[in-house]
Amino acid sequence: MKNIKFLFFTIIILVVIFPINVFAAEQTGLQTSEINKNDLEKYKERYSVSLIDERPENLAIRCFDVSKSGLVAIGNEKGSESIIQVYDNNFNFIYGFTFEYEGSYNIEWRDEYISIYYIRSDIAVTYNEKAEIISIEAVDNTADNDIYLSTVLRDSEREIGGVKYKVKNDMGILNFFIGQSSYSQLVKIDNLGNEIILYDYNSFLLIKTIIVFLFIIIFVSFVIIHLVFDIKKNLSKQKRTDTGADTQ
Repeated sequence: MKNIKFLFFTIIILVVIFPINVFAAEQTGLQTSEINKNDLEKYKERYSVSLIDERPENLAIRCFDVSKSGLVAIGNEKGSESIIQVYDNNFNFIYGFTFEYEGSYNIEWRDEYISIYYIRSDIAVTYNEKAEIISIEAVDNTADNDIYLSTVLRDSEREIGGVKYKVKNDMGILNFFIGQSSYSQLVKIDNLGNEIILYDYNSFLLIKTIIVFLFIIIFVSFVIIHLVFDIKKNLSKQKRTDTGADTQ
C-alpha cells in the first residue's frame, strides 16, 4: 500500500514539474520526438507568443487550418512580425497570437489547440487560447514529414462536415506572378456549392502586385535599353576603328 501511494505521489509531482508534452489533444500527423528536458526552458522562452484580443488588419494569408468544430486559424506576416488569427464557426474574431520568427511556418489544429510548425527550426509548439505553451516537440527529418507538410499542411483546401474552406487569389492572369506563397481570400463553400467570402485582402494585394509588376517591367526595360545603347556604342566604336585601319 505504501508503494502504491509513493508511486501515485511521484506521478503527480512529475506531471506538475514537467507539464510539457503531457496532454491529451489529438496528435499531429508529423512524426515528432521529445525535447530534452534540460532544454525545455530555453525553448519555452524562444517560442513564446503574445496574446492579442483585437482583430488585426487584413493581410495576405500565408497559411490556415480549420478545426473539427469549425474554428478557423489564419497565419499572416507583417514585416518581421507573424500573426495568427482565430475565428469561431460564424467567423467572429476570438483571439490571436503575435511572434517574431525569421523563417516560414505552418499551423495545424490539435483539438482546440493551435500547433505552429517552425519549419527552419524543425520544432512544433502547441498553444492554448491564452497563448500558453502546451507542448514542444522536435519534428523528425523524414520523407513522410516532407510529404505531410506539402500535401496536408500546405494544402489550399480543408473540408469539415461536408463544408469546404479554401484559400485562393482572385486576380486573373496576375495569379501566375503571385504563385502559392500567399493568398488574398478565404472562402467557405457549402454542400450546395454556394461560396461565401470570409476573409478578403484581394483589392490590397492586387494593387501591391500591380505596383511590383510595373516596377519589374520598368527595371527590365531600363536594362534592355542600356544593353542596346552599349551594343550600338561598341559597334560604332568598332566601325570607326575599322575605318581608321582601312585608311592607313
